[in-house]
Amino acid sequence: MKHLLGYGEFITEALKLSTAKEYVKGWDRSKWKDLFSRYTDDPRAYRISRHPYDIAGMSTGRGWTSCMNLDPGSGYESKPIILIGPQGTGKSTTARALAEKLGIPLVETDILMIDKTYVNMCKGEPGVEIEITRVAGGGINYSSNKEYEFCVMNKIFDEYRDKKIVLDVGGSHAKWEDEHASKMKELFNSTPNIFIFNVTGDEDETYEFLKKRREGRGEKISAENEEKFRRIITDLNNFYRETQNISIVNKDGSDKTTEELVDEIITKLR
Repeated sequence: MKHLLGYGEFITEALKLSTAKEYVKGWDRSKWKDLFSRYTDDPRAYRISRHPYDIAGMSTGRGWTSCMNLDPGSGYESKPIILIGPQGTGKSTTARALAEKLGIPLVETDILMIDKTYVNMCKGEPGVEIEITRVAGGGINYSSNKEYEFCVMNKIFDEYRDKKIVLDVGGSHAKWEDEHASKMKELFNSTPNIFIFNVTGDEDETYEFLKKRREGRGEKISAENEEKFRRIITDLNNFYRETQNISIVNKDGSDKTTEELVDEIITKLR
């Protein structure tokens, strides 16, 4: 019978591996599998994460359980998991929790739209308009046109098209029409795992539910923005008609928890 590493030995070896030059330049999954095989005889324990503290089991509340849990996403295709939905559906919260549970990176289009790398790649493209200014207190004023958003979305898919990530798509970045619509449908349909967050298939019901939720948070929305919000719901449902639907409420009308939404998505991964 082979000698299995003790907990302390495992942590020591994991820390060495996570800080090695090979890990920094491009991690080797086989080395992590070998390390786990010397810690446990149970092959189901493998759950490889790029985060060294997850691997080493040193991140409070998630590290050790993360590295020893089953990998619920091992069987799905190596493509992005795309989450889409109007503001207030809990999409971004679910995206963060899903990425953590699967041990894969989270990519948020709202953040990348103002990322210097993407700004520099797209600002010289034909028709692109982008302006980012810093304001007092560290805030940012950001304005752009659809040509810029279209460019960034293309760059995102160029980089992540065949990678396992969770892609959190902001509402306006998921809404496309005219000359951009067919290209964006092609990009989004390049993965089988695309989910749209809704309440039900009824747009009015979805709108009223989300309106009450936002009012409960103390949000003050102008009539103009309310009309825009309603239009986003309609446009998203029309554009992603064949998409897998994720209802954010249970049959009894109660809100689903983030954990329930994450588990539902995992069961539907292809």
